[in-house]
Amino acid sequence: MTESDRRPERLAPWPQFSIVAMAALVPLGIWILAVPILGVDLEAVSGEEADAVQTIGPFLFLATASIAALAGWALLAVLKHFTSRACTGWTIVAAAALLAAMLGPFLGASNAAATAVLALMHVGIAAVLIPGLAAQPELVTAPLRPSDADSDDRLSIVERDASDRNIVRRWRHRVVRGHSP
Repeated sequence: MTESDRRPERLAPWPQFSIVAMAALVPLGIWILAVPILGVDLEAVSGEEADAVQTIGPFLFLATASIAALAGWALLAVLKHFTSRACTGWTIVAAAALLAAMLGPFLGASNAAATAVLALMHVGIAAVLIPGLAAQPELVTAPLRPSDADSDDRLSIVERDASDRNIVRRWRHRVVRGHSP
C-alpha cells in the first residue's frame, strides 16, 4: 500500500511549533510571578568563586528554553525518521535531560527561593514539552477500508471517495429509518 492509498485519520491537536513556543513561554510566566510579584532574587553562582553571582533575567531563560525546546523538537524529528518507536525513545532522552538540567538549580542557585523557582521553571518546560511533543504524531494515517489493504484492484481517488460517500449515505438511511447499523 502506498501513501496515496491512505488518508488522514486525524491531525495533531496542536502543531509542534506551538508546543515549542509554549514551552519557551512557561518560564516567563513563572518569572513574572516570582520576581516582580513575589520579589525573589533569581541569582546563580557563576564560576568557582562564591562571590561571582549572575542575575538570571527573562532574556536568558527565554533564549535557553527556546534553544532546548528546538533541540528537543529536532531530536524527535531525527528519531521519527530513523526509528518506529521515536516517541518512546524521545521521552526517555527528554526525561534524562530534565534530570541532568535539574542539577543546575540545585547546585548553582544562590538561595533556596531561587532554587525553587529555577527548578519550577525546568519542570514547567518539561511538563509542556515532553507530553506535548511525544504525543504529537504529524499525521496519523489509516487504510481507506480494510479490504483496500488486501485488494489488487486499485480504485482511483475519485471512485474511492464516491464509494465512501455511498457507504455513509446507506448507513445514514438505515439509522433514519430505525434500522440498526
